[in-house]
Formats: sequence, C-alpha cells, structure tokens
Amino acid sequence: MSKILDTPDAVIDALGGTGATTKLTNRKNPTVVSNWRKRGIPRDVETYLAVTIELKRLGFKASPSVWGMDQPVYRQKRERAL
Repeated sequence: MSKILDTPDAVIDALGGTGATTKLTNRKNPTVVSNWRKRGIPRDVETYLAVTIELKRLGFKASPSVWGMDQPVYRQKRERAL
C-alpha cells in the first residue's frame, strides 16, 4: 500500500528535494519548484503525470488536496446536478 502525502512539501521531499523535482518536471530554475512549497504544485498535465508516476515508483501517492482537488470531479458534477 502506498503512503499518502498530503502537502506540497511532503511531495517535493519524497521526490528527492527541490533539485530533483526541478529536473523531474523539466523546470529550468529551482526557485520555481521552491515556490510550489508555498503556492502549491501546478496542475498542468505534464507536471501531474511526471510527479504521480515517480511517486508511484517510490511507493507514494499524492492526496487529491495536493492538486487542489478535495473531492473527485465526477462527484462534484453529480452533486451540482442534484
């Protein structure tokens, strides 16, 4: 079973820190990734896939709240329809 990480700090640390996460996500400047600790990890497709695939390989999983998703999208749509 994967350990669930619930903060951007925990995710970045699990990936090996700011430098490793910078390389993994193809960012040019580590300051960008460092800012994610305060502002949150961006939800673009490339970043999401790179991070989630690497976390899975390492035995971790990011909580949906790390991505700004407190509940699954399908559930939000269904609740709005009711």
